[in-house]
Amino acid sequence: MFKRSYVQVAAASTAVHKALI
Repeated sequence: MFKRSYVQVAAASTAVHKALI
């Protein structure tokens, strides 16, 4: 459960990073 949540957060973080750039 935690692992899945971490992956989801990582994906969201990457999306935000791409949006900023």
